Amino acid sequence: MKKTLLSTALALSAIVSAQNQKINLTKNHDSKQTTFGVVKTNPSTQSIIWSNDFSVPSTWTKTAVVGSDLWTIGTTGATGGFSITAINSTTKANGFATFDSDLQCGGNEIADLTTATSINCTGHPFVLLQFQQQYRRFYDSTFVFISNNGTAWTKYVVNKNLKNNDLCSSNPELVSLNITPTAGNQATVWVKFQFYSPSTLASGAGCGYSWMVDDASIIDMPTNDMKIDNIIADFGTKLGGSYSKIPKTQVLPVSFGAALSNKGSSAQSNVKLNVNISDGSTSVYNQTSSVVATVPYQHLDTLLITTPTFTPAAQSLTYTVTYSVSQTQTETATELLNSSRTQTIVVNDTVFARDNGIVTGDISSNYFTGGSGIDGSEIANAYEFSLDATASSVSAFIHSSSSNGTTIVANIYLLSPNGTITQVANSAAYSIAGTANKNKWVTLPLTASLMKDSTYLASILAAGITSTATIVVLGEDKVSFQRQGVSWVNLPGSTTPGWGTIAELPMIRLNIKPGFVGINELESKGFALNQNTPNPFSKDATVSYQLIKDANTVTLTVTDVMGRIVSSEKTNANTGSHTIKLGSYAAGVYYYTLNVDGNTITKKMIAE
Repeated sequence: MKKTLLSTALALSAIVSAQNQKINLTKNHDSKQTTFGVVKTNPSTQSIIWSNDFSVPSTWTKTAVVGSDLWTIGTTGATGGFSITAINSTTKANGFATFDSDLQCGGNEIADLTTATSINCTGHPFVLLQFQQQYRRFYDSTFVFISNNGTAWTKYVVNKNLKNNDLCSSNPELVSLNITPTAGNQATVWVKFQFYSPSTLASGAGCGYSWMVDDASIIDMPTNDMKIDNIIADFGTKLGGSYSKIPKTQVLPVSFGAALSNKGSSAQSNVKLNVNISDGSTSVYNQTSSVVATVPYQHLDTLLITTPTFTPAAQSLTYTVTYSVSQTQTETATELLNSSRTQTIVVNDTVFARDNGIVTGDISSNYFTGGSGIDGSEIANAYEFSLDATASSVSAFIHSSSSNGTTIVANIYLLSPNGTITQVANSAAYSIAGTANKNKWVTLPLTASLMKDSTYLASILAAGITSTATIVVLGEDKVSFQRQGVSWVNLPGSTTPGWGTIAELPMIRLNIKPGFVGINELESKGFALNQNTPNPFSKDATVSYQLIKDANTVTLTVTDVMGRIVSSEKTNANTGSHTIKLGSYAAGVYYYTLNVDGNTITKKMIAE
């Protein structure tokens, strides 16, 4: 399909189109434009200076700046072959504006929709432009231009953070732009919406999805409005980041923080963050950050609560964490809506998760340069262990956009402190054969011994990839904030093949066996032997093992079903993880035994 292959690799690569054209769209012509005060808020209770519900088309002027495609005003919405749902705006029955790029598909589109007459903002020094929208991106940008003389225009970027194929987070989505620098206290103000997709942007430009807008207004900026932009529950690990689910054997102290912004027209004083945690019946943690004396107009700040930390109980509980910001000034009830955020932390028997369980986007290793059209690319989340554990499976949410005939394989890798990434387990393949195999969580069994104070990547490998039109897509959590280094991709087709971090959060979870691992191999024998990978294997196989202390002698012996020795390798080994490469074997069943200073573990493998 034309529009199912695109994403942004913030840390690794450029965007790859459905035609495998590799061009960098991370800037998307926005990098030098004005982005002052772009926010998404709840409707304000401040006075309305101007409003337009698009019920009278003559109040707008339509212009084709490049190409011949134009905006339309009516109630039909998008009707192209890749149409998106019509805007569900407040006054949709009266009409709304649509730029249907997919229907017109001119291949070269810059189209303006401008107020036919000016708007008087005299006496209103701080103003916001608000409108409702429905939009999906594909090699295009969306802008609002504001002018106070009809000649010079200031550009404000809309939807800057959406990647190709991303849809608005809600329908309708309310957008609020701080246009004070251009329109504040001005007697003549014009508003212009622009859909920007010229052929020079990319080979896939000029034939995107659509952008619909309705119920536009210019309002007074609220005087007092402190907003929480992002929250983070930072578990006490090397990588940091947040867990939405954590096994009871792995609980750790948690610290908290929030990124704040002053969206009001006045400076806010004595700003502080409070975090309150409930276990469902009572408050178990209630702490407040240090006070910031002043947060000036339109400034950002970050407040942290690092002491005392909160350690969840090692029992099955669901904690609700409520973040709230307060200041000396009083906000209206409407403005208070963005002053608090909540999240849940679930302590359970077996599941390690970073995502919140809600699909708000899609992500694939096939989206990245070096992954498109290539078998074997992987995408992963990192999980850190405070105690030994045994992995039982990896779970992933399979998105409906995945191609039929593709397969996935789960892998677990040890991420060493020196950056070395070593495979320790893999699952059998899961076939994505049709709708019954999509839009749901899939759990892939495997087994691996996981060491305390170690970091592991739980990955999903995309297989059965035959072209750039063949992809494996997972659900993405675009809401939960995570630190860089939490999510990874492995791109075998990249100019520099290997692993690297990404900013997106795929919905991949690591599951372990329940209970404390006090009698597992690591504890009882001082070492662990993992299943060979791949298994079955046709040529070569890799065997990995872990030592919790230095060994004098380590021997790996392979025997056939008759007990005859096929190969034997002896070495000295230090504490940590190690791998041994095996050669080719005739088809059949074999047993491999690891002997560490007289203690042994044996596993079975199959050669094809």
